[in-house]
Amino acid sequence: MSIGSALPRGIRLHNPGWLERIGIDWRGMAPDQSIDPRLVVFAGPEWGIRALARTLLGYQHQEGRHTIAGLVSRFRPPEQYDVPAYNRWIAASLDKRPSDRVSLDEPPILMGFVQAIINRENGPLPTDRAVWYPRETIARGLKLAHGRRY
Repeated sequence: MSIGSALPRGIRLHNPGWLERIGIDWRGMAPDQSIDPRLVVFAGPEWGIRALARTLLGYQHQEGRHTIAGLVSRFRPPEQYDVPAYNRWIAASLDKRPSDRVSLDEPPILMGFVQAIINRENGPLPTDRAVWYPRETIARGLKLAHGRRY
């Protein structure tokens, strides 16, 4: 996918989770970070997906966040986002409730969670697309993050 200005910012920057620059030297960062003053620019979508997955896995493994609501409220703080709506979006995508416990170590759960965030963060999809990235692209990013098959 070329980096075109008509695409959403997160897709253009290969950063579909809209991860901000906070001093992390992510693997797969593009050499030129001057393209965007706030968000990390990745060399390809797999690297941005990897960073998103690693972020979520960190919230679960290091911080003990095991519910959809707990993960979402850490990923998008309530003072900046409509977290209840975000919780409902992710939960509906996983066919669960926001209060449900999830394990991001389960490949279908991590895949669904990441896909839902990508769709939420990057807005409405063009009419000719069902998702921003094909499953294979997301699976490559998740494999980079987790070292498992997806």
